[in-house]
Amino acid sequence: MTSGIYVIKNLSNSKVYVGSSKNLETRWKIHKLRLTKNKHENQYLQNSWNKYGENCFQFELIEEVVIQELLHKVEKMWIDFFNSTSDQFGYNIQKVPGRGRLGIKMLEVTKQKLSKLNSKENHPQWGTHLKEETKQKLRDAQTGKHKPNAGKTKTVILNSPTGEKVCVTNLRKFCRDNNFSASAFWDMLKERKPKYLGWTLFK
Repeated sequence: MTSGIYVIKNLSNSKVYVGSSKNLETRWKIHKLRLTKNKHENQYLQNSWNKYGENCFQFELIEEVVIQELLHKVEKMWIDFFNSTSDQFGYNIQKVPGRGRLGIKMLEVTKQKLSKLNSKENHPQWGTHLKEETKQKLRDAQTGKHKPNAGKTKTVILNSPTGEKVCVTNLRKFCRDNNFSASAFWDMLKERKPKYLGWTLFK
């Protein structure tokens, strides 16, 4: 059983939902079940799930929190970091999770993280002294606004010949696995052709 902070990330637009749980494995199962049944309490996240489909969402642990009483403090730090209460960047509704626990004293390591975060104007640079693994997670999780040329791994959503929406995170591998022409799909992306073997871009 793992306790900590997680994100549910939309691979298509990089929006995130930040949450915390004493049991991350169970929490993800609950999220997924409610979303699949169209009964999730967060309507913004539910609408996006309905639009893009399950394959476009990724659940990821971003920080383990051993002292469970501090979960909401650390969660708020990550909500602020991702600015996930903004419609542009995320799905969170409240900026302050677990209001009843905000009086609990923070660990020194949490205060140091907040201090580093608030001392930098550009968020992705605040983790200079963090472990390389943590910095990479932050870089991967950040939206593309700071990395405009990061389109090499851009997620593509396609309409299949049967009318289903298909989320493709690696176009080259998708084409190779299905014996499709990668160049034909790139022509669609560049709007040089409208379709290929019944496949079209989802707009």
